[in-house]
Amino acid sequence: MNAPGPQQQIFFRGDNRGGLDPYWIGVTNDSIKFFIEGNGQMTLVARYPGLKKWFHLAAVLDDVAGTINIYFDGELAASQKTNVRPFADLIADQQAGLGIGSLQTGGGQFLSGAVDEILVDDDALTPAKLKKIMKGITADVNPVEKLSTTWGKIKGSY
Repeated sequence: MNAPGPQQQIFFRGDNRGGLDPYWIGVTNDSIKFFIEGNGQMTLVARYPGLKKWFHLAAVLDDVAGTINIYFDGELAASQKTNVRPFADLIADQQAGLGIGSLQTGGGQFLSGAVDEILVDDDALTPAKLKKIMKGITADVNPVEKLSTTWGKIKGSY
C-alpha cells in the first residue's frame, strides 16, 4: 500500500444513495477503517502495519459476541462492542453492488495499493480460522484423493 490521501476503498458494498452503505473497509491517512451502517453507524479504526508491504487484513463483525474487529496478519489490532448491524437490502436501480479497490461503480475512492484476494464469509471468523486462511487452508476437508480432484486430474491428463 502506498501513502494514502483521501478515503480509499479496499472493499465496498453499497449503491448510489449517499450515506446508505451497509459496510466498507477503507484506508484514510495511516489507518484502516471498517464501517457498518444499518440500525445506526459504527466505524472501527486501526493503524495499518506499514507502507509498501503485504499484510493480511481481516474485518469481522461477530453478531453473537456483539463485536466488530480488525486483524492484521491474524493478530487483533482493534475491537469494539457494537449493536449496529448492516442493513441487507440495496436498491438495484441505484447501481447496487460490490467494489474492490473502489466504489461499486468503479467511479472513485480508488485504492493506491493492491488486493490479492477477497473472502466474504457469513460466519464470524475466529483468530484460529483466520490463521488457517492465511496459510492457504480454506477448507476443513482435505481435497487430496477426493472424487472431484481425482476426476480433475484424469480430465487434465487427456
